[in-house]
Amino acid sequence: MSVQLGIIIIVCALLVNIFMEKKQHTQTDDVINDVYDYIVVGGGTAGSIIATRLSEDAATSVLLIEAGVFHPLGFQHNIPYIFDGGYYTVSQKHSHKGFNDQKSYWPRGRVLGGSGNINAMQYTRGSPWNYEEWKKAGCDGWGYRDVLPYFIKSEDMQLPEFVSSPFHGKGGPLAVSSGYQSEATQLFFHAGQELGYNRTDYNGYDQEGFGVLQTNIRNGVRSSASFEYLRKARYRPNLHVSLRSFVTKISIKANRAVGVYFVKDSRKHYVSTRKEIILSAGTINSPQLLMLSGIGPKTHLQELDIPVVADLPVGENLQDHLGLFMPSKTDKVETLNADLMQSKGHIYPDIQIINIFALLPNLFGFTEATAREIVPEPGNGFTIYILITKPLSRGSIKLRSKDAFDYPLIDPNYLSDTRDVKTLVGGVRIWEKILQTRPYQNMGLKEDEHKMSFCSQHEFRSNAYWECYIRHVAITTYHPTSTCKMDPENDPSTVVDTQLRVKGIKGLRVVDASIFPNITSGNTNIPTVMVAERAADFIRGVDSATYL
Repeated sequence: MSVQLGIIIIVCALLVNIFMEKKQHTQTDDVINDVYDYIVVGGGTAGSIIATRLSEDAATSVLLIEAGVFHPLGFQHNIPYIFDGGYYTVSQKHSHKGFNDQKSYWPRGRVLGGSGNINAMQYTRGSPWNYEEWKKAGCDGWGYRDVLPYFIKSEDMQLPEFVSSPFHGKGGPLAVSSGYQSEATQLFFHAGQELGYNRTDYNGYDQEGFGVLQTNIRNGVRSSASFEYLRKARYRPNLHVSLRSFVTKISIKANRAVGVYFVKDSRKHYVSTRKEIILSAGTINSPQLLMLSGIGPKTHLQELDIPVVADLPVGENLQDHLGLFMPSKTDKVETLNADLMQSKGHIYPDIQIINIFALLPNLFGFTEATAREIVPEPGNGFTIYILITKPLSRGSIKLRSKDAFDYPLIDPNYLSDTRDVKTLVGGVRIWEKILQTRPYQNMGLKEDEHKMSFCSQHEFRSNAYWECYIRHVAITTYHPTSTCKMDPENDPSTVVDTQLRVKGIKGLRVVDASIFPNITSGNTNIPTVMVAERAADFIRGVDSATYL
């Protein structure tokens, strides 16, 4: 077969696939009613689940509004970043010294499925102690025993060693599997054994140890909330989906949310609700929409001449995982895939380490000078990613203006709390121990690979050197949370109550990662799945925990 003929066949097959996907799974409604029982704003992970669960009640009408587009499954798995909203933070004072303008790039999915369609598909629930911490802070009903049934309900475990585990579920919407394990993967486990760690299920009760990466993949395809939940519910007559629909404001009358304004096809639209509006626009856009609607810090809203409906600390308490990519070149082993180790700190892990058996290009916005030193030339090698799971630094989301189309001001305020630096230095020390094990020493690693000129004023590998290194090149892990914090009714630092209802406003809830009181120890997509499943029960007046 000639190369040209092969290319023609591949292109034709791709076009047929796209056509069939669009024909069979077009996720949009051309006719939108004037009123619905429930309006869900944001078609990401949480919004897809909420819309699916609410529409299980045939007598209930549901509208899901998404600013992004629908795309077929083939594109969903292979070209995620073409659906990125493209946010940047403001310039950071304490970090990102090796980045252009000291800004952090924050990709967010502008597509049906949201950031769950462009993430790394890592299945991580966080530590059980995260949820015990939530409960201890006053979030009754959010302890580990309360949330575990919702993790189990949403899961379809594919890994034989975990199928019978009481911590895992079978038959739920989201598949959990693992990828190909190479020779280099086994080196990682041998290194862990040499350091005294056991193999572990990091989504079980105890996260300390080394484990194979668990991922949301079914038969080689991304197992996302939009695909596994919404696709199967899509043709229910009581569920409508409006895409390319940009919500600009929530209408509030007499302290009740009554409808939403949105722009679609260059026209303004309005739709009202009989019961509730569920805001699932994410950690950035949920607080932005609340503030545009008059719900937020009084002083900030008055500065922008926005009438204050409710004075709440919307946009505060922003948290994100920050981490370091530590690449190492080797010519001793072929490398490709990623695996995970978590090291337990106190009652929850404070460091997560991911071993990626590949060298990464400059995807993060390093300056040219920094990239020349820290980004390795292509070849065999691996990258150990060290991230802090319980950051103490706090940032904020604020409005840039009262124009809904202006991106908000995102300030994560990374490393403003020096304890975060100390924790990351501790993670670097674990990394050093891993590299000193026999499996890694046998790969012929060079000790001075991370000796950078931009920190040459410090003794190499001293605490001061690693602090300088961290403040130059630590990057986001793309896990922003907590800008619409949940906690008890009488806590002035919170935005929603323990049933996710916006305080002082009837008929309005927030359901996404912005409600986390504190960020969980690990990737945040699956905790968001749990929150959405639990919120659906709140709204419907049922309790999944009683029948799981």
